[in-house]
Amino acid sequence: MAKKTKITRNKITTTWKADKAKKAKVAKAPGVIDTIVAVLKDGGGSLETIVAKVQKKFPDRKADGLAKTCRVQMNRLSKSKEEGGRSLKVKREKQEGTRGLLYSL
Repeated sequence: MAKKTKITRNKITTTWKADKAKKAKVAKAPGVIDTIVAVLKDGGGSLETIVAKVQKKFPDRKADGLAKTCRVQMNRLSKSKEEGGRSLKVKREKQEGTRGLLYSL
């Protein structure tokens, strides 16, 4: 670790900076939002079906919280132009006979 000392008028502060070369990069698994995007690419569906598919991948999460996350992400992704270098535009279609919407890419 590299030591960085900063001297100001009445104060000396010392901070430790981790060396970039020593940091080990850990590959992250796809998160909830990436899973939502993957479900949309596979065909999408209603909010309930999307939440059910995401909950299969993340069983430790509550369905209520996942539904809120999905709702927010659908709204955000429907307005987005680019997401992580990909061009995404979520389409919303009225579902016949119900109040729900169908989401797809």
